[in-house]
Amino acid sequence: MIFPDSEALNACSRLRGRACGAVSAVVPRELHGSAWASCTHQLRWASLDDRQIAQLTTLGIQAGARIGTVRAFNSTQRRATTDSLTGLPNRSSAEERARNLNSEGKAFALVMADLDHFKRLNDSRGHAAGDQALRLFAETLRLSLRSGDMAARWAVRSLC
Repeated sequence: MIFPDSEALNACSRLRGRACGAVSAVVPRELHGSAWASCTHQLRWASLDDRQIAQLTTLGIQAGARIGTVRAFNSTQRRATTDSLTGLPNRSSAEERARNLNSEGKAFALVMADLDHFKRLNDSRGHAAGDQALRLFAETLRLSLRSGDMAARWAVRSLC
C-alpha cells in the first residue's frame, strides 16, 4: 500500500504530526490485512521516479515478509517450549536448561513441588478451578524467583 501523505495513514502514529511535516510511506500488508513493516522517507512522492517507488515498495514487502517469518518462528518456538496453561517453561525446556548447566559445569539446585490434593480440587470444583489454581501457583513462583532462577511446569499425566 502506498500512502502519499502520512497524515492519511492511521496505522502508525509515529508517522503523523512530525516537525518536518508529512512524510510518505510504503506499508506492506502481510497477514489478515495488518501492516507488518513500514518504510518512510522525508521526500514527497512527486520527487521520486517510478523506479525509486518500485524499489521502496519491494524493500517494504521484503521487510514485511521477513518480519512475518521471524514472528511466526518465534511464536512457534515459544509454543514448543512453554506450557500453554501456566506460561512457564515446559518440561523439555527445563531438561534442556539443566543439561546446559551441567555440561558447562555450573552448580545448580533443582527443587520440585507438588500441589497436594490437586485431583480432589479438579473433581470437586471442576477443571476450570484446577486450571486457575495452577495459573495462580505459577504466578506466585514467578514473583518469588531471583534473577537467574527458573520455574517450570513438569506436568505428569496420570493414567487413572
